[in-house]
Amino acid sequence: MMDNTSLRDFASRTAASGRIRFGDLRRLQRVIPNGITTREDAEALLDLDQAVSRADPEWPGWLSSARKAYAVSGDSVDPQKADWLAKRLAAQRTKAALALARQLSPPEIQGPPRRAPAMPMSQASASSHPTLRITV
Repeated sequence: MMDNTSLRDFASRTAASGRIRFGDLRRLQRVIPNGITTREDAEALLDLDQAVSRADPEWPGWLSSARKAYAVSGDSVDPQKADWLAKRLAAQRTKAALALARQLSPPEIQGPPRRAPAMPMSQASASSHPTLRITV
């Protein structure tokens, strides 16, 4: 278990800046080297995820993996942790929250992969290659 005060301090400082940089993510990995081990850790990181407006591209994947590891032990999901996370994630619409929701949901709940609707070729040609007009 890590010193929760350090994580709370890290989360407070990072949230105040409004973004998570590459260096912040590396610092966080040093603050909690074993990942999320308690509900308090998870709360702090969920709150941080919600508080920042910009984040390093690695943040959603790292946070999603850390939260999944918190809820999954070995090959089994801890139903209480997963239920709590699902309720928290339902209220969050961040990239990291959506990534974890996809990881924790069974395929039958997720539904089939979504694809962009096909566009008729005549529309695709017209819209994807606009006419360039140069005025002199």
